[in-house]
Amino acid sequence: MKMRNGDVARITIVSAVRTDTVTTTAFATPPKNGTYLLLDVLWETEAGKSSSNPFYFSAKDASGRKADLSMLADNQLGSGDVLPGDKSRGFIAFDIAPGAATVIITDPLLQEAAGRARKRFRQRAIRGRPLRQGQRQRSP
Repeated sequence: MKMRNGDVARITIVSAVRTDTVTTTAFATPPKNGTYLLLDVLWETEAGKSSSNPFYFSAKDASGRKADLSMLADNQLGSGDVLPGDKSRGFIAFDIAPGAATVIITDPLLQEAAGRARKRFRQRAIRGRPLRQGQRQRSP
């Protein structure tokens, strides 16, 4: 994904699963919208310097309803700079209705990254292959 400032990050959804819980802490709550969509995200900087942050991700269900980002996921994707050649990996969880989901990745200015970050997830994303820019895939 090319950021507006010219930096380049490769963002891979290593896996995407539906689950009823995203944390083992005392703060665990059941999902209000049906299930949690738990994404295992790998963020790699290929050129320049990028910053990973769970707030750069949003999701909506097949009806277009925005999902709630859960900030309580165990091993959540960290926030901070990722230098060239470095990686950051962690989980991002959304409380979302069952069925197809669209995940949107924004740049640090919260603009859809180069207009190409809208993704739908299908089996291919779950197998750990990176998604190509502009590629649309559905969730399982």
